[in-house]
Amino acid sequence: FESWEAVEGALIRYVITSPLAWLGLVDLGGEEKPTFFRLSPAGAAFLGLTEPGPEPAQPPPPLTIRPDLTALVPPARRYERFQLSRVADWVHTGDPYVYRLTPASLERARRQRIPPEKVIAFLKEAAAGEVPRTLERALARWARHGPQVRLEQGLLLRVQDEGLMQRIATTPATRRFIREIVGPTTALVAPADWPRLARALVEQGLLPDVKGLEE
Repeated sequence: FESWEAVEGALIRYVITSPLAWLGLVDLGGEEKPTFFRLSPAGAAFLGLTEPGPEPAQPPPPLTIRPDLTALVPPARRYERFQLSRVADWVHTGDPYVYRLTPASLERARRQRIPPEKVIAFLKEAAAGEVPRTLERALARWARHGPQVRLEQGLLLRVQDEGLMQRIATTPATRRFIREIVGPTTALVAPADWPRLARALVEQGLLPDVKGLEE
């Protein structure tokens, strides 16, 4: 069982979070990545646990593509959810489902031989032509240059002078918590690491001024 997590566990995780989720048979939950799931009403009906719901009298509304390139998808749009999961990252399960186009998701699509042109054509059709004007430009630029801008969550470590930053960044007890040096006296720290970094700093004789953070 030593390799279960990397082999069988990874396969089960993929089946649940990818095809079953794409088909709307399970609902996913979690903060940044799916960490739990449950059978959706469609999944329960598929397994014969409940009676299938009535077909909607009216077709569900089309997708909504926001200017930040997140897509809002009505739950009944299962085909569109399946296709969107191939080219966008899952963000939220509910009404609506939320997906986001990212460099990573577009790279995943490219590995499936889905070029940006097909992604744009699909989104235009699924959204009934209502897509942001910046969609084509953003995807075309990504296709030419790759990811050029990154947004991520982090904490800033600020110190008094450059020498102190160099000491923190080179001392084994503290440097492992430094994700990136972003300036002579500033470094990026993962949010989950700050309590351990604070303890390591105290052990080095440095008393950190912690603002707005709670363990």
